[in-house]
Amino acid sequence: MTRVLKISIFGIFLLFNQSIYAGQLKYPGDCNSKKIIKAAKKGGCTIEYGAKHHKIKKDGSVITLLPNTVKPNYTCKKIIETINTQCSK
Repeated sequence: MTRVLKISIFGIFLLFNQSIYAGQLKYPGDCNSKKIIKAAKKGGCTIEYGAKHHKIKKDGSVITLLPNTVKPNYTCKKIIETINTQCSK
């Protein structure tokens, strides 16, 4: 019984601790600025932080703006599509 419990706790830890890469972001589940920024960085994009919006850049050019608060709407869907296509190594 104890062994099964340890395996399931470890499995839950792995489930919640998975890294998200650009190309793997899903709408609407990943409409979170921290997740999007992390995926963009791992995909080779850079972030220029701003007061209300962050600029996500690829090779020095702005590819999209990311608001501080991301809601699961059309804007988030387009941001995720852009990150998945532009920020994949």
